[in-house]
Amino acid sequence: MSLKGKIQHFDFTHTGRVREHNEDACAVDIDLGLFVLADGMGGYNAGEIASELAIKTVTDMVNTGLDPERRSRIDESSGLMRQSIVLRNAVSRANKIIWQTAQNNPQCRGMGTTIVACLFHDNRVSIAHVGDSRVYRLRQSRFEQITLDHSLMQELVDRGFFSADEASRSANRNYVTRALGVESSVEVEIQEESARKDDIYVLCSDGLSDMVEDEDIHLTLSTFSANLKTAGEQLVELANQNGGRDNISVCLAQVMESFSESRGPAVSGHHSLVINILNDSFLEDLNSTNGTYVNGKLIRKHALSHGDVVTIGHHQLRFIDSGVDDAEGEFEKTMVMQPDASELERIRSVAAVEDTGTNVQRGAAKLQVLTGVFAGRELELKKAVTTIGRPGMQVAAITRRSDGYNIVMVSSGETSGPPSLNGDPLGPRAQSLNDNDVIEVAGVKMGFFLD
Repeated sequence: MSLKGKIQHFDFTHTGRVREHNEDACAVDIDLGLFVLADGMGGYNAGEIASELAIKTVTDMVNTGLDPERRSRIDESSGLMRQSIVLRNAVSRANKIIWQTAQNNPQCRGMGTTIVACLFHDNRVSIAHVGDSRVYRLRQSRFEQITLDHSLMQELVDRGFFSADEASRSANRNYVTRALGVESSVEVEIQEESARKDDIYVLCSDGLSDMVEDEDIHLTLSTFSANLKTAGEQLVELANQNGGRDNISVCLAQVMESFSESRGPAVSGHHSLVINILNDSFLEDLNSTNGTYVNGKLIRKHALSHGDVVTIGHHQLRFIDSGVDDAEGEFEKTMVMQPDASELERIRSVAAVEDTGTNVQRGAAKLQVLTGVFAGRELELKKAVTTIGRPGMQVAAITRRSDGYNIVMVSSGETSGPPSLNGDPLGPRAQSLNDNDVIEVAGVKMGFFLD
């Protein structure tokens, strides 16, 4: 389905005020719903070659890889939509082509490029990125960065060594840890987001994000939302006014109306399941045709919190926690999903929880960072479920119950292994937390303390 008339768009690239030539590239194929932006590197003309190869390869691969008969299916092994798989594979193919070109042409040795791509489909957007080119989104009055940079500074921020504000001022902020063409293979980060009417998505190179503060990007989009061309040109002008030290590229996409694909009934016969495990509620998608979304994000398993908005097909439900003070009034305002503990047997794998009856702590608790520049900072554990760590590396969840606190591994890194408790690796079975326990997750040590 062509997205002409459903998504308004504008793209523009500028050399800037310092560089002699432009190594950025961007492209839009509105029939595919595809937006791609690349920021080349390598000196002379090599960076320009890398970015152009990336744009052409991804566009061609997506165009040939989208099978109309399979485009709305979900891949069982990854939980991703077919469109996301095609986009990821296209970026991986671009990496191989750039790598091979560099190896076969001495003048191109060392070339590479960042890339960010958005593929709009069925009121969703699949996002692939490698490097520090970014995607932002303006939804109503909320402006946020959707992607996380693959850069040295972002890794240091994730580990607690710098704040985001400190990182933005660092002279080393442009050292990327991933790029296309630098090695024979690369890990492509994929995200899936809902796309709503009036959303504005911004794809940009670091020539914009380094020169213009996020607040100013937000203000510009809000001011000129009625005219994307003016908004895009104003963003580039701001980057040049602030120094224009790098090439500047921006792609804007504004959702004008729904682009849902017709596929018959909106909800599968057995779409998703809500269950109770002690005091916590979990939602699992049951390999549905069109996916389950929580607060606009595609999920496979999700720990529900009071007020979460669940989208199933064309229907939206709001989850109400009866233990929350204002929950009673919420029942009159919204449809409510009631957790069903009897369905526990149908869950293949959530977090296995064991209540030993020996953990009788009832006081408030907190986490305190023990390592890094943020040592001493504290986090109160007030929520029923608190997740800690870094997605794609290590994540653990701490649950607060009437009889105390437990911790369980949510995910472990491919090379870094699982998070640990007092030096012992965490697994999928919950373990009780005691005063002065030491948790290590994503390279950061934290102490657990009861008040």
